Amino acid sequence: MKNDYQKNYFWICPDEFGNKKYYFNIKGNLVEVSKEVFNVCYNSYKKQLRDQKKDINANLISLDDVNKDGMEISNFVGVDPDYISDMYMENQIALVMKCISELNNKDRDLITNLLIKEKTEREIAQFLNTSQPSIHKRKKAILRKIRKNIKK
Repeated sequence: MKNDYQKNYFWICPDEFGNKKYYFNIKGNLVEVSKEVFNVCYNSYKKQLRDQKKDINANLISLDDVNKDGMEISNFVGVDPDYISDMYMENQIALVMKCISELNNKDRDLITNLLIKEKTEREIAQFLNTSQPSIHKRKKAILRKIRKNIKK
């Protein structure tokens, strides 16, 4: 599997029971995430692509912008537009990771347990000696916070 962030970063695969599982392809490794996190990132990615197309059609892209290697985009005029799309995609991924890293320790631990360690809300609630609805409410608030920061 090629590690192509533009086309192959987002994966939806069925499990043995036919239920959808959501994954990010990070450096060739599939990392399972919740549907909510997947949708936030994927919708943000798609919106960025739509906005990018509008900007290009309106000639709003700045040739003075710098890519990840520190080279001006003007050096790549006439180059495959997928290259510019990849730059925007990398920025989106970095933005999501930055938003997660800026969460307080409790919220970051909650998201990590739910999304990476695949713990259920009920398991976390039992461990923290609280109710499952309170964990669900915190999860929703954290996802709203991430969405808000991404929109900025």
